[in-house]
Amino acid sequence: RSLDDLWSQMQIIEIDQPLVTRAARLADTLSLRGYDAVHAAAAESVANGVLVAGSGDRQLLDAWRYLGLATYDTNAG
Repeated sequence: RSLDDLWSQMQIIEIDQPLVTRAARLADTLSLRGYDAVHAAAAESVANGVLVAGSGDRQLLDAWRYLGLATYDTNAG
């Protein structure tokens, strides 16, 4: 698939103060690195029962599962 095809299926999430605050809490609670905490908070903010969060990062996948999100491990073959 081309990047254009994938991009059209993405939801762009602006980083605002509430998202940063939530990310900081998640970083502390789940021992996440800053960037992973932002990804976790962003996915949580748009979770709608249809969202599947994908990553190859085990810690981020675990965080999303903790938050009740469906996940896809890009390293699973």
